[in-house]
Amino acid sequence: MVFAIIGGDERQIYLKQKLRRDGHTVRMCGFERHSSHISCLKVGDALFGADCVILPLPSSKDGKTVWTPLGTEEILLCDLPKAAGKKTLFLTALTHIGAARECDYFAKEELTVLNAALTAEGAVASAINNTSRALLGANCLVAGFGRIGKLLCSRLLPFGAKVYATSRRPETMAWIRSYGFEGIDIGEVERNADKFDIIFNTAPQPLFTRNILTRLKSDCVFIELASPPFGIDFEAAEELGIKVIKASGLPAKTAPEAAAEIIYDTVKNIINQKI
Repeated sequence: MVFAIIGGDERQIYLKQKLRRDGHTVRMCGFERHSSHISCLKVGDALFGADCVILPLPSSKDGKTVWTPLGTEEILLCDLPKAAGKKTLFLTALTHIGAARECDYFAKEELTVLNAALTAEGAVASAINNTSRALLGANCLVAGFGRIGKLLCSRLLPFGAKVYATSRRPETMAWIRSYGFEGIDIGEVERNADKFDIIFNTAPQPLFTRNILTRLKSDCVFIELASPPFGIDFEAAEELGIKVIKASGLPAKTAPEAAAEIIYDTVKNIINQKI
């Protein structure tokens, strides 16, 4: 098969290697600034005759252009279907481009679960690298008990941390307690804010307002894992001197090859189902 990888970061470099290892032809576009001087084509040349086009994760950050942190030229999403054949399969992530054949690979459970596991691992590493205290005996709050929150809590506990998790739903609070963590209703976070040494936010909701931030310990470390609109008032945190680690998109930063392997496996599953 002929694959075109359009835009992305280090994960796509490893993805190219894995696809070529299987004997596929892989064309690249949007990596002109990569340190290894990858051979890049113009977008039209990369798409011509391609069986499958893989966009990055996320495919776009503005809804108009492909996310190309390693590229030099703007690539419009709306131009992609026009430059490819009607039978070309577009694999996108969190973005719809209106192609005749299109699939959001980030909607696949096998990818989101394993990606969450890598995020949780990277979050633990961020905590260890950005605080002078040990996780042993630390009071850690995980805001949000979705995929990442569950996995993160389970990885903190073996280090000897006291793990708290938030929710506003009684059924989720029951699951938190069943896993052996301490549950805190979201409405009670402010009252308990001064007990936490490390806070991990996984929910893109403005929970950590100025009122809560003023109650945090002076040496509390806040690790932001969510995407916009995030969960913390960054301006208030800066004014109050709170150490905030912006750690969204961790798999690409801490384990790009493993993250690429997950995308690769998901791509193979989609291709096998579509053929």
